[in-house]
Amino acid sequence: MNDENIPIIGSIEDGQLPDVSSDVGAEPSPLPPVAPTASELLAQELLGILNDFAARIPGLVSPHASTALTVRRGRTVPKAFMRSAIFTVQESGSLQAIGTLSIDDAREALQFVEAFRVVAERLRILTTDLNFTIDWKTSLVADATLRVYAISKAMARDPNSGNLGGHNAFLKKHLGRKGRGSKVKTPPPDAAPNAAP
Repeated sequence: MNDENIPIIGSIEDGQLPDVSSDVGAEPSPLPPVAPTASELLAQELLGILNDFAARIPGLVSPHASTALTVRRGRTVPKAFMRSAIFTVQESGSLQAIGTLSIDDAREALQFVEAFRVVAERLRILTTDLNFTIDWKTSLVADATLRVYAISKAMARDPNSGNLGGHNAFLKKHLGRKGRGSKVKTPPPDAAPNAAP
């Protein structure tokens, strides 16, 4: 390659190096941080409360395949039978000596079940209500934006309405719904109408 064809981008005389800070390979400057919304801040606060709530539940266990069968089997045993068995062990020194059932642990477990079943039911209702609230707020915005889209399409027919046509094209693309014409099936070539038998 001829050195005469290489453009000069700076001088290295007197120990000065060319400025290459604007080269293509330079790292882009980081984007400024986006401030969290009020809803995000509240959600983070509530998640912290839920984490503290979960940490206070003694012996909290997550579902696992290795314990699924035992849990399903336990649901079929009546609580009255469990209490009778606890009482039987309490009255029999021989059964206590076997060590199959700890009276204190079994009683504490049933007390936990009775007390926290109410909490679990309240959480179930809260989860249902929260999911519905999310869907409800989504539906309010969805309904309003669909009405805006319909109005915008009507206004776009007026040449004095500005560049609504361009906006409507983006709205149509993001909506992702096919038009009514897409449902009409095209007959196959060999089934043309009015064809002679």
